[in-house]
Amino acid sequence: MRPELNLRLSTLKRYAVYDCNGMDIGEPIDIALDSSDEYRAAHIIIGGGFIEELLEELERRDNIDEFFHLSQIKEVLNEEIHLTISENELSKTDSSGNLPENLIRFTEIHRMKVHDEEGNPLGETIDIEFKNGRTYLVIQDFSFNRNMSFSSDYKQRVDFIIPISKMTIKKDEIVAPLKADRRMELVVENLKPKNRGIDAIYI
Repeated sequence: MRPELNLRLSTLKRYAVYDCNGMDIGEPIDIALDSSDEYRAAHIIIGGGFIEELLEELERRDNIDEFFHLSQIKEVLNEEIHLTISENELSKTDSSGNLPENLIRFTEIHRMKVHDEEGNPLGETIDIEFKNGRTYLVIQDFSFNRNMSFSSDYKQRVDFIIPISKMTIKKDEIVAPLKADRRMELVVENLKPKNRGIDAIYI
């Protein structure tokens, strides 16, 4: 059984990845979700650092990314991810950085607009979270937080965290099971007023 990842991608990006021989092979730069399995997180995409990414942007080298399946993680300890495979066994994108058709990068999800079933905007996806074997999207709406701060005692930022399995992901948009006009009610029901900081509500 693989170790569970109970953290966010933004935290995971600070970790180092080691292969089964103890070699440092890079760091997480993205997550690949499997569209054939309710968009669950399936693979971690790794990069070789600033110089390698810069060369790819300048087209001085092919834009090939390496990635591994979550089942190939041996352990996660002290901001290190240790794999059951060697560097030579990592999967690779094509020379343009394209993944297999059933996989989609979180960076692509991040660019999609999020709205409720009635078409009302809910903000954007700012992070992806793994918790208790499930995959969640972290939704933030700057306008909602600003208006809440001006019109109520709740001055903190509030993120809404929703299981990705409950969402509908289309070509360029995400439909979430959260009504825009219900958000303030959820804040009052679940949180205490604060002058600053960040809170989260799981849907």
